[in-house]
Amino acid sequence: MKKLTAIFLSLVMVLSMSLGVAAAEDPQAVYQAAEEKTNALTSMDVGGTGTITVAVEDRSTGGMTQTASMDMGFNLDMQVNAEDPQNPQMKMLMDMSMLGETINMEMYFRDQYLYMNTAGEKMKMPFNIAELSAEIEQASAAQLGDLTGLLGQDFSSFYTDFAMTENADGTKTITFGIDSAKMNDLYSQLVTAMGLALPQDVSVAYRDINCSCVVDTNGYLSRT
Repeated sequence: MKKLTAIFLSLVMVLSMSLGVAAAEDPQAVYQAAEEKTNALTSMDVGGTGTITVAVEDRSTGGMTQTASMDMGFNLDMQVNAEDPQNPQMKMLMDMSMLGETINMEMYFRDQYLYMNTAGEKMKMPFNIAELSAEIEQASAAQLGDLTGLLGQDFSSFYTDFAMTENADGTKTITFGIDSAKMNDLYSQLVTAMGLALPQDVSVAYRDINCSCVVDTNGYLSRT
């Protein structure tokens, strides 16, 4: 169940940051061009905030439905330097709040080692980018084909209701939604591709997914 929940939450975060200026007045085109320009950077300083509401329905009690919901908020601050693609450096600070508790996480990557500190639990592990890339390339296409195909597809059709506001400082605030039906279908396909299964009487579904970002005066994504 933890793996299924992790996939669910990861899809929200990945898709909210993964879309990518052609027509200046077209909000989606402005966003896509800013994403492409930002992805071309070899170093960046990234900050983001978000709130995820998870609703759980229990239909196993005498035919009655019981619903419980939980809000999860997160703040992200990350710096990346990948000028040397074989030895990138990264620092990430993130805190997640739920059920009145805040979980703090620190992650550092340097000199082929990954350092993590989650709620006081520290860990250090070797993390060689070149070796990891080689292992992925050697993986069987039969094992990874469906999964990589799903995650490598064009997600532009998932995004809806783009709107853009011109700010007084010259930046642009862009808001958009993500189609919950398509997200639910993608989640089901990922679960199947990974050979996982939901427990009996348990279902997972996306509902309302709303995102916003700021494009700075140089055409880069500055806040999400």
